[in-house]
Amino acid sequence: MDTYEIEAKRQRLAEAILAAGGADLSAALDYAAHMSIADVVEALQRQEPDLLFDHSELCDAFIRAWLDQLPPLERFAATVEVSGLYTTGMVWLPHAEDRSVERILRFAAEAVTEMGARIAGEGILAGTPDTSFGPTFALKLSALADGPVGDLRTELIARADELRELQRLDDEREAQEEGGG
Repeated sequence: MDTYEIEAKRQRLAEAILAAGGADLSAALDYAAHMSIADVVEALQRQEPDLLFDHSELCDAFIRAWLDQLPPLERFAATVEVSGLYTTGMVWLPHAEDRSVERILRFAAEAVTEMGARIAGEGILAGTPDTSFGPTFALKLSALADGPVGDLRTELIARADELRELQRLDDEREAQEEGGG
């Protein structure tokens, strides 16, 4: 695909997001499904239309819907790629940076779960003609997936939950300050 075609796809995606107005993002999601993560991020960063600055809530709604349709490892990679958008163009959304960090933590936990399952699943190859490992090594793979990898997943989820609670407490504090109390 040449540069012109890539730019045209990015433009169509940006226009589809804007046309949805937050209601039905299915056309935009269909465009995004046929684009690389990098091209979707580039589309979100376009100046015409300026989704990040002029339509931050709409841009966030699209990002959430887009991430939800990706498989876990791609979802994590895409979350990392869009995280910078929350510290620049969409920084004025309530808890913008927190939203980004929480997604990274939660989607990292999903990705780690997928990796753990894959690591443990490789044990099925134990003792086959083309492998040099047997059941003992396969058990070590399972122990790795169930132990350190599983522990990391648990910690990532705990930190995401903690961040959500910190956001709630911050919102309560701000509401009290605004209410004069």
